[in-house]
Amino acid sequence: MVTVQELAEMQQVTKRTCYYWIAKNKVTAYTIGGRIYVDLDSVDEFFEPKLIGGNRD
Repeated sequence: MVTVQELAEMQQVTKRTCYYWIAKNKVTAYTIGGRIYVDLDSVDEFFEPKLIGGNRD
């Protein structure tokens, strides 16, 4: 298990992107001592970071 900060560093994205991704996907996550820990097995299956932003028209 890793924290959101460690996950963001591993995937080379921001923490905000990780929180958004965790909220939108079914992953195994635990809160221990006020921190969110994510199971790495669920990360490998589902993590596909997408750009989050406004329209680029």
